[in-house]
Amino acid sequence: ILPKDELAALLNGQLTGPLSPAGGDAQVLLSQPAEYPTAIAQALTAWAATQSHIEAAYLAQMQVATNPDVPRLLLAFLSSNPDPSFMQELGPVLEGKTTAFQFVDLMLLDVASDEGVNPYFRTIEPFYQKG
Repeated sequence: ILPKDELAALLNGQLTGPLSPAGGDAQVLLSQPAEYPTAIAQALTAWAATQSHIEAAYLAQMQVATNPDVPRLLLAFLSSNPDPSFMQELGPVLEGKTTAFQFVDLMLLDVASDEGVNPYFRTIEPFYQKG
């Protein structure tokens, strides 16, 4: 789970701190994982179905230009609740399922925003969609 300042930076379209040793913006490449993380998607789908505020959930593989050999999993949530504190509940949900990824990043999605990585998620289907 991202620290609060990194989460805020990601939501603002900036990755800073350890991802970018010089600070500032980091270039990222988003794609779908070659091996789809089915166990993660299934666990999150079951969890999201119990959360009335989760409208959709997406995933992407994220590679940071300064460290392209370390793929990260990015989980994006469309929520009617603008408070990202619900993400703290995901530790137990994801436990033991993320071994293929050294890092897992979480973000609140703003599908209306053209900032940062938000536009990518308009081009893919969510793995969870509220019924």
